[in-house]
Amino acid sequence: IITDGDIRKSLSEATDINVMSLLASDLMSLNPKVVSHNTKCGDADVKMQSNGVNSLIVEEQGCIIGIYDNLNRKNK
Repeated sequence: IITDGDIRKSLSEATDINVMSLLASDLMSLNPKVVSHNTKCGDADVKMQSNGVNSLIVEEQGCIIGIYDNLNRKNK
């Protein structure tokens, strides 16, 4: 998984970087934050806040079924 945060972090830490030569593995989150498909939105929001992330991978029986984010929610 590559998030906008991964890209910002990689670019801010690099001093001399050729973007065209980067691989997905250079930017990707190795341990993305995950929630179950039956996690309540409020609990997911708390998990995002406590981990400093804007999105979570949603899994059901070990398979990725979506991404949850609160970027467009009115009541953050």
